[in-house]
Amino acid sequence: MNTSYMFILDYGNRSREKIFILDLLQKFDQDLLTGISLFINNNPYNLEMYLFLNFQGEQDDIDNFELWLRQKYPHLRRIYNYFVRDLFHSLNSKGYNFFTLTNDSDIDLYFETDEKGLFQIEERSTQDLIYKGGLVMTAPRIFLSHSSKDKVIVDVIFNKLKQSKIDAWYDKYEINPGDSITDKVNEGLSKCKIGVMILSKNFFDEKSGWPKNEMNFFLSQRMKTNKKNFICINLDMQHENLPPLLQDYRYIDYNEPDSINQLVTVLHRNI
Repeated sequence: MNTSYMFILDYGNRSREKIFILDLLQKFDQDLLTGISLFINNNPYNLEMYLFLNFQGEQDDIDNFELWLRQKYPHLRRIYNYFVRDLFHSLNSKGYNFFTLTNDSDIDLYFETDEKGLFQIEERSTQDLIYKGGLVMTAPRIFLSHSSKDKVIVDVIFNKLKQSKIDAWYDKYEINPGDSITDKVNEGLSKCKIGVMILSKNFFDEKSGWPKNEMNFFLSQRMKTNKKNFICINLDMQHENLPPLLQDYRYIDYNEPDSINQLVTVLHRNI
């Protein structure tokens, strides 16, 4: 099982981040933690520090890593929908310094602020240094339309998309406390290329407003010249109980073997 992570680290407090990286390298061996890379942007108006991790292991190994992370480093900010390819795409335009770690022996050298190190600006002693960030997005976005009551299944689908390097808009990770839900959903719908509608009895429940509004959006888009495509994955609906306009579209039956891999294959073909 191949699982990748991207984190935003604090450029101005990299002594703390160095402790995390050292701990990471000492805790997980190279058979499990197969890749670890740092990307640094020394532009004083846009200081950035990203950490990319790749794990190759069983689900229990990944669960143990995530539990360790939550318990020891709750401050870390994981990025969803950014991939290492986006960073490589930005190497020239943003001038990232980049290096890959294999052990902890060279950490101190890399973290020096001199011509030998990756960092050109001293750590902050005040709040003068503020992360601004801004990766260049290269992947088209997939919008996951679903009922909140089906999130256990949607989590499985989303994680499989991430493993397959498919960039998906999932409200669980896109809408933060204080955000306008309407604004965020509208933004996700406008930016996406393909909608994935996760159909279920919950999706069509009378009290379920958002999914049906999103369905109407994608159906109306199919009638336009610059239309957005959509794909349906059916959790538990009888075909005859689907809305008439949806019955014409072939869907993926979630209960069939390899259904999520079917979805991944179709998405790769379309993007």
